[in-house]
Amino acid sequence: AASDQATMTDPAIQLILPTPFPVGPVNSYLLPGDPPVLVDCGVRSEKSIGVLEEKLGAHGVKVEDLGAILLTHPHYDHSGAGITLSKRGGFPLRYHVDGDGRVERSRRAFREALARYGAPDELFAQLDVFDKMGDQFGEPLEGAPHKQYLADGDVVEVGGRRLEVLYTPGHNKAHLCYLDRAAETILTG
Repeated sequence: AASDQATMTDPAIQLILPTPFPVGPVNSYLLPGDPPVLVDCGVRSEKSIGVLEEKLGAHGVKVEDLGAILLTHPHYDHSGAGITLSKRGGFPLRYHVDGDGRVERSRRAFREALARYGAPDELFAQLDVFDKMGDQFGEPLEGAPHKQYLADGDVVEVGGRRLEVLYTPGHNKAHLCYLDRAAETILTG
């Protein structure tokens, strides 16, 4: 079973956050340090942000203490609360440049593929409803007031850790992983 408690060998503290999506909860990771950093942040909802604040607090951290949020990819279950938290704390969101506009490009490509294969009109109406529901749980990253782009091979130094940025498109074209060689750990999202 997943646990929110780190051991002496853990490079990061796993924070399990609720989502309203069928996929279930999502993992976020607190990287303690001065300042602490978060990898992924869950959805923008009162419930998820409240759980995040509670779990950060259990480790003596407030949202305003964070130095940044590193995003693995721009799906709302991983990045939805990012802009809200970044505005509140004044820290940057750090993610792959292709994260800007990714939500809209993905929606458009999906709809084009469905049209190409003759999907019925009612499916498009259902997608409109689904998109509106999804938008209440996040904002497209291009609206972030504080952002820094990351690319393959970049190195992020946080809390005494050296994280190598790995560009790993597949699940999402803007997907990044963070490799901590010293801890023999990779944060994948």
